[in-house]
Amino acid sequence: RKGAGPRTKPVGIAGQRALVRLRSKGAAVLLKVAGASGLAILHLSSTQQGAELWFSLDDVPDWTTLRETLTGDDTIEIEEGFGAVSVVGDAIGADATRTAAILDLLQAVGTAVEAINTSHLRVTLFCAREGVDPLVTLLHAKLVEQGP
Repeated sequence: RKGAGPRTKPVGIAGQRALVRLRSKGAAVLLKVAGASGLAILHLSSTQQGAELWFSLDDVPDWTTLRETLTGDDTIEIEEGFGAVSVVGDAIGADATRTAAILDLLQAVGTAVEAINTSHLRVTLFCAREGVDPLVTLLHAKLVEQGP
């Protein structure tokens, strides 16, 4: 195989809960907020239409105060109640066919994907917090236990 490289079995599935997505017209606004608040960026993406920054509430010592501060900023939209599931393995995120197969599995549990992020070593699916456990269970059974 060329391109994505040889197919290897995913080595693990990881889930995260309590994620927040901030949206704004540009990445600079979100990076300024993250820097001033000490937020650990889980994912940042930006296009000409806008930017979004994801972070975990596990890394925020006083979310109540920070939320109040951000709510007063009309340039930032706050969305709570998210989670993420990552499939980890060599070249997993570089293979479009495998990434599409992972998305197909989501329909089995009826979980909508809010965003997807891929890198050579992982595919991360951002979804509603309630979808994390069923997705972790399903993806582990189909991809890790049964193979690619």
